Amino acid sequence: MFFDQVQKLCAEKGISVTKLAEELGLSSSTTNGWKNGAEPRPATLKKVADYFGVTTEYLLTGEGPKTIATNIQNSNVIQNVHAPVMIKNGVERELSEQEIELLRIFKQLDVKRRVQLMSYAYKLEEESK
Repeated sequence: MFFDQVQKLCAEKGISVTKLAEELGLSSSTTNGWKNGAEPRPATLKKVADYFGVTTEYLLTGEGPKTIATNIQNSNVIQNVHAPVMIKNGVERELSEQEIELLRIFKQLDVKRRVQLMSYAYKLEEESK
């Protein structure tokens, strides 16, 4: 299913799967693996989804929302933010589906729960070092 979706999106964009691989820095053995039914690695899946501007769910199944924008209205992500963009070291990048979902949840929490969530996030961050 993944390779079928990639082929379809490449056709829509007017490029070949080989050209996609070249632009994303992937080997031909990677795309051949997809053609033979192999699932992409998570980082590669994200890279391909970002390239086409589609959700990872859509890439893997052909179902669900095609784009992140249909998943959640960008203007409702968090106050004063009108697009799923993050600045990191002076470079813009789109927020992942999980980051958008976390922001949506965070926005709905009361102040006490936000503090609890932040404390838990800091704890997880520290443990992962």
